[in-house]
Amino acid sequence: MYKRQHGEYVLSPKDLSLIDEVNTLADMGVCSLKIEGRMKSAPYVYESVLQVKKVLENMERNVEDKQNLRVTFNRKYTVGHMYRASGKELMNSKTCNHQGIEIGKVVKVNKNKICIQLSQDLHQNDGIRFERENLGCHVNFMYDKKQKLISFMPKNNTVLIEGPSGLHVGSIVRKTMDSELNKTIAEEIRTSNRQSKVNAIVTCGAVGKPMVMEVYNDLTKISVSTEIDSVQALKRATDEETLNKQFSKTKDSWARFDHIEYHLGKDIYFPISVMNQLRRDALEKMKEACLKQEALVEKEYSYIPQESKTSFDLFEINSMNQKVDDSSCYVSEMFNSDQVLEKSNITRVDGFVNAHLGKGKIVDSLNVSNSYSVAAILEMGYESCVISDECDKYQVEEIMKAFSSRYHFDAPVYKTLYQKQRLMTMKHCPVNTTLKDGKRMNCSLCHHHRYELEGLDGKRVFLLGDKDCHMRLYDVNIMDEIENRKDYESYGIKHFRFVFTDESQEEVKSAFRAYNR
Repeated sequence: MYKRQHGEYVLSPKDLSLIDEVNTLADMGVCSLKIEGRMKSAPYVYESVLQVKKVLENMERNVEDKQNLRVTFNRKYTVGHMYRASGKELMNSKTCNHQGIEIGKVVKVNKNKICIQLSQDLHQNDGIRFERENLGCHVNFMYDKKQKLISFMPKNNTVLIEGPSGLHVGSIVRKTMDSELNKTIAEEIRTSNRQSKVNAIVTCGAVGKPMVMEVYNDLTKISVSTEIDSVQALKRATDEETLNKQFSKTKDSWARFDHIEYHLGKDIYFPISVMNQLRRDALEKMKEACLKQEALVEKEYSYIPQESKTSFDLFEINSMNQKVDDSSCYVSEMFNSDQVLEKSNITRVDGFVNAHLGKGKIVDSLNVSNSYSVAAILEMGYESCVISDECDKYQVEEIMKAFSSRYHFDAPVYKTLYQKQRLMTMKHCPVNTTLKDGKRMNCSLCHHHRYELEGLDGKRVFLLGDKDCHMRLYDVNIMDEIENRKDYESYGIKHFRFVFTDESQEEVKSAFRAYNR
């Protein structure tokens, strides 16, 4: 998380929320929705799913629904790039943590006793945070005006709590954890029994025949029958009503019957125990059938690649003074002028090198981390690829050995020897958002001056936009493996990649000298 010196957070994104747009998305043809629950609490996931379902079922979300979702987790909301949000519409510059909901403000402070004027209910064990001081606590002890211990105080009243020191009168109080809501959700989760729906056809044509149950869904169908045959009913015959009563006892099962079709003869009779056993046998056999998976047979990758014709080192540059000779291939994602490209003999990105799959000879920025992925890229028609930065020397050696063993020539890969590693590419521009309004395109502010961000962890990155006005975050530290060149060449790597971002011409020449030493 990155913070400006005067206290604003530069890269603290609001939470994407399109919950009120899900029906619009459905009408557009979207058939699958993702709710991000990574590193979130069970109440957050529960409320998110519950409320999305409400909207999809055309049920209105009331004020309580919205508050329940916000109190589980929120950093304020944005509709994101879906609706062309930009700048401050995407970011929460005030904080980087859970906002909760506002429930009141501090009206008096006396040592460790804090008096709060409530605008929302407060329960013992709720989690709260004081906005001005960015301090939080659990409400372990709360008192009424008479200093009597209580466990609940309704809204529009004052309450005394024990909390952190250093608070100020007027500080906004936010509820970040609703203990009662969490209890309710925990109980719902504990008692809920998610069941799959299955259908059935039940048949017993005449006295003296077994009862047969066929259970099916869209993918699977099974059949079971009773171990005994039906007998002549002396009093009440086994009818649909009786069978439905027994077949509905699926509370503890993985599935329930959505629809049952009956074909029953006259005056047949089965004991209740037999009906129940038939239900259990049918659902158990259906479960086994649904879980059964065919063994996957690993097939040998049969493509035999051709040796690459690519025979040059690759240098990515961001300014003309970084081009120091004419013997290598220079590419740039920053230049957008055809004239500049022609005069400088800099190859277009879509000519020789592609960041992603498309026309070209070399593929860059893909996570190529094994010999099969190299072969697959060659099968697509490319001549070479850049091996993943995530691979260490040992892994690079193993990739080269595996490829050579299988195809009897060296894998045509590039290994990056020098770069300030690109950590992120985003559409949002923190430079324009901070200095202007965040809505301007092609302002070139990030190229006129150098901008760095320092995280709360002390790590620094610098900012640089590309020709499409996408903002890139680079590590300020250089990843320099030039000294390992001989090792990589011994593995079979013939060509290398260098990435120059904000280096001066002298720094570029210094890297060249080290490389050619």
